[in-house]
Amino acid sequence: MKKMILLACMVLGWVACDKDDVCSRDSEPTNNVIRFSPSIISATMTSRTAYSGSSASWISGDAIGIYADRPTGNPPANVQYSYNGTAWTTSTNLYWTDGITAHKFLGYAPYAAANPTYTAVKLPSLTGQTGTIDPTKDFLISNNAWTTGVTRPASAPYSVSLIFTHALTLIEFNISVTGFAANTTLTNLITAVSSGGALITSDATTSTINLTNGAITAGTTANTVTATPGTPPTLSATPTKLYLLILPGTYTSPTLAVTLSEAGTAVSVPAAAIGTTTFAPATKYAYTVNVTRTAITISNPSITDWISGTGGNINIPL
Repeated sequence: MKKMILLACMVLGWVACDKDDVCSRDSEPTNNVIRFSPSIISATMTSRTAYSGSSASWISGDAIGIYADRPTGNPPANVQYSYNGTAWTTSTNLYWTDGITAHKFLGYAPYAAANPTYTAVKLPSLTGQTGTIDPTKDFLISNNAWTTGVTRPASAPYSVSLIFTHALTLIEFNISVTGFAANTTLTNLITAVSSGGALITSDATTSTINLTNGAITAGTTANTVTATPGTPPTLSATPTKLYLLILPGTYTSPTLAVTLSEAGTAVSVPAAAIGTTTFAPATKYAYTVNVTRTAITISNPSITDWISGTGGNINIPL
């Protein structure tokens, strides 16, 4: 299994304060200022930015949030770093307190202003998916510099390595059809779990994540997640890739259902069981799906690019 990571190199710091904890950042030496220069270690399904096929890259307008825990006082909360296409900048410079004491750092992407504490960062809504990987919904966290902290290097640049990993689970459906008209399109696909069990999608209002350990608290959310393509893809014997992002967890009786349009007539395919019940974070589960007049078959599950998982067969009679 391969865990996709994003390495962001940061120069981080914080200014020493007086007894009243009033900081004078403007008086700090410029070589103590955080300077942010991220790079992608593996550019396959790893960042939260633009996707082309299965590769990803930072684009202008991307932003991450950073929490820096200094030795004394409250940790600076939710500092935004933005990418302009060539460099990362911030309006709130951070400084090292000294060159001896270890500092701790947490990060997440995409940035959102309404995150006062790193123990309850709001997750994006997973409703309204279209079957493509939406950068605004692919949530990343970094907590590798939190457990032991980081001491400022002896000389500049004062770099801190932050490793970002996926907080959610990605499902890839490779869908083909047999025995349908040549112009048959897919209207939507729905993955659902039994009511009363774990919740499969977040609502962007009450669902949160603790950056220190990746623990997710699901709010009042749905037991289904739907992908409705803006332009319905035409299906054939050649598989069409469609994606869903879900909350990781162990689910009761997860199912897949699809709705097709054949020559303008809706064809609803009954829901069929998905053999996988436990979905891990930072993991992509890939399924081969074939829809015929008598059944839907999902087989040969694989996990690639993200951490791979285990799947099974889905047979849906019409």
